[in-house]
Amino acid sequence: MKGYDSMNEIQKALLEMMLDIDAAARDAGVTYYLEGGTALGSVRHKGFIPWDDDIDIVVRRSDIERFIHAMESHLPKGKYHIQRPYSIDWPYMFYKIRLNGSTAIEEKFVNTRMHQGLFVDVFVADPYPASMLRRRLSNSFMFAAHVLQTMCDGNLGRRWFDPFQRMIVFGLRSLNRLMDMVAEEDSGYWNERVPWYKVFYRNEILGEPSDGEFEGHILMAPTYPDEYLTTFFGDYMQLPPEEDRVPEHISGFSMTEDYRDWLSKNRPGKG
Repeated sequence: MKGYDSMNEIQKALLEMMLDIDAAARDAGVTYYLEGGTALGSVRHKGFIPWDDDIDIVVRRSDIERFIHAMESHLPKGKYHIQRPYSIDWPYMFYKIRLNGSTAIEEKFVNTRMHQGLFVDVFVADPYPASMLRRRLSNSFMFAAHVLQTMCDGNLGRRWFDPFQRMIVFGLRSLNRLMDMVAEEDSGYWNERVPWYKVFYRNEILGEPSDGEFEGHILMAPTYPDEYLTTFFGDYMQLPPEEDRVPEHISGFSMTEDYRDWLSKNRPGKG
């Protein structure tokens, strides 16, 4: 990573964002859950995984509109930008809550015109079918969506490509509706429709939130964190090889400079 001195700086900023999100959710009476590496860090490290450079949470599909409305209504005014899925500048299936006036460059998106401030990822827990046939259909639709999203990556922000990009986004929304059709609302399972996370979970994992200890604070965690983490990671208490203990996402960061100014100085012609 370049553009900042230590992981402590980015993790401190992410924690401040997450505390704002937690306060807004609690004020509005809505629920989220720590997800992925953030949930793992809560259990294994009582906070951030030392080399982690993002925060992930997940919200049930039935709650997502209330959650996003709560963020829009209760987060400090003007401090954040909410990036919605399946848009011309963001073809993916999850939301990002971005910090205005900051920079967090993900290299694959450096050419885009989308907001590139520091972010918390908000995934959506969608119903997942119980029958094998429907699962295969759902997985096929997810793979097709991944192909379309990959096609988008190199063209985000190129205005001459916008008409084709709109067609791709229309295809993505159509695939999402097809996944809705095969999902089996009462199947008892959920997943995030993320092709690179090839897992699904029992609905009960996202029941009443448990208390997740995180950097001296209590955040909302999965109801059964051990089952969730075992399903996702396997032996989750085992540390990865030392060579894999590296940040994955951010290649440029600033808390004092807007991403547009940062790009104009550090990546002329980008953004």
